[in-house]
Amino acid sequence: DIHEASESKGLGAFATKFIKHGTYLGDYSGESMTLNEVRARFWNKRDPDAADLAWQASRQARNQGTSGSYVFELQDGTFVCAEDGELSTWTRFMNHASSDYPECNVRPFHQSEKDGDVHR
Repeated sequence: DIHEASESKGLGAFATKFIKHGTYLGDYSGESMTLNEVRARFWNKRDPDAADLAWQASRQARNQGTSGSYVFELQDGTFVCAEDGELSTWTRFMNHASSDYPECNVRPFHQSEKDGDVHR
């Protein structure tokens, strides 16, 4: 079930029944980004270039966020941003709990590349 997690965190996915440990829940998909892109687009650690400005304008024109709240670093040092609802799936709403509740945390288990596309 997807509903508001808290006022400060927005939407989250919540299990409505028990999920066995190790169950595949789905691909966390989104837009692949480099560290350089993330530094400019979300962290304000680099001045945005023309590509970054075009990316931002596209997001705004399509009413998609630019908060960086859905950006995760992958094992190979690249990033996936699932904030754009047109490029991501429901799995972007899978959140994590504090370390006091380790059974509530989702963990990635696989990342591969096929025909130039990264699959997670």
